[in-house]
Amino acid sequence: SLGNIGAAFAAPSAGVFTFPETGIWQVQTTVQFYPSGGYYNQAFFETYVTDDDGVTWVRAGLQTPYIQDVTSGGGSGISTPLDITDLSNDKIKFQVKETTTSGSAVLVINGSASIPETWVTFVKLGDT
Repeated sequence: SLGNIGAAFAAPSAGVFTFPETGIWQVQTTVQFYPSGGYYNQAFFETYVTDDDGVTWVRAGLQTPYIQDVTSGGGSGISTPLDITDLSNDKIKFQVKETTTSGSAVLVINGSASIPETWVTFVKLGDT
């Protein structure tokens, strides 16, 4: 049956997402970066999953848009399939890292309500 389960997801304060239903899920992430105040050469947007309630995290997806200098940015997207079988222990989180070639700088993740450039979409594909 078709249904809207989007209301079951909430923005977690600790950054760890739980799933409202078991099944096969596709987690799609799209990210757009640009540097501000320094020179970056690479940024990383990582997807981590756990099946033991956060005791062990495993990287399930990695996006590495190349950023050339302070005036240009980069973006990428990735889809991560997941078989969610335990709502208490199967979870997902996202992390941003960067490398810089000089001094300190600020990495900006683009996006707004009117121009979405960075997002995560949870799609339930079916039951297991």
